[in-house]
Amino acid sequence: MKKTGLAILILGIFFCGTAMADPGVPPVNEVQGLSIQTTVIAVGNFDQESDFYISSSSGQSLSDVPPLVGGSVYESVYTEDTHTAGIGYISYDKSLDVSTAGKTSGQYNIESTRQITYLGIDAGSIYSSEYLMTSGSGTSQPAAGRMICPFGSDGTIGAFCNKVETGSTFTMSVANVATQANNRFITRSGDSPVETNYHILVTEYASGLPSKGSVEAFIRGTTKEGSNSDPDALGGEGAFEDRTSLIGDISIFDKQMHYDSAYSP
Repeated sequence: MKKTGLAILILGIFFCGTAMADPGVPPVNEVQGLSIQTTVIAVGNFDQESDFYISSSSGQSLSDVPPLVGGSVYESVYTEDTHTAGIGYISYDKSLDVSTAGKTSGQYNIESTRQITYLGIDAGSIYSSEYLMTSGSGTSQPAAGRMICPFGSDGTIGAFCNKVETGSTFTMSVANVATQANNRFITRSGDSPVETNYHILVTEYASGLPSKGSVEAFIRGTTKEGSNSDPDALGGEGAFEDRTSLIGDISIFDKQMHYDSAYSP
């Protein structure tokens, strides 16, 4: 019996309001960048692993954190584990760029783009897991030090503690998968929001031949923000989680997830 799975979901989560305060962190004086391009077309066994961690602070040395006193700290983790079990036809194309430079809207500190196709021979299959985490915490600070707009720079950016995780996992004997993952948390000014995006698209391997197996994608997070009356007191908090999974013959599985947070005077 033929099974066709169809899942199309676009999720946008926006947190805004007078209590929001997530200005990002300014870049350090010495900026590092890493760019990796990988292309593989082969028949055989395949293995790819990536693991990156970035931590950056303002107003306090990382060696003194915790506790956090006067400033903000951001951390980000990106991981990928992709490997095959058994022999198969594999096409793998990945672009990974990491930078600690200050970014504006439309630019990212971590950016991964992948295109993967696989056709297993006999019982061959491919497994892939990708994960992106963005976390920021800060005590109250003058907006004048982080805002370009003069009309929003006469206030105080309240304390905050926000964390967002997103990613996907799939195991397939036939696969045609594209993913995009990126985030921004090191910014030139607080006018550019902290942002995390993840998009996974699974389609047919060829016309009439669907991808076969299982796929799952998720986003989850927690937010805590200072109040208007007392920027260092907890004024609001929230949590969210969204997850979609599918097992079967997949004609299309499209899930796009977006999170942003910015100081709103």
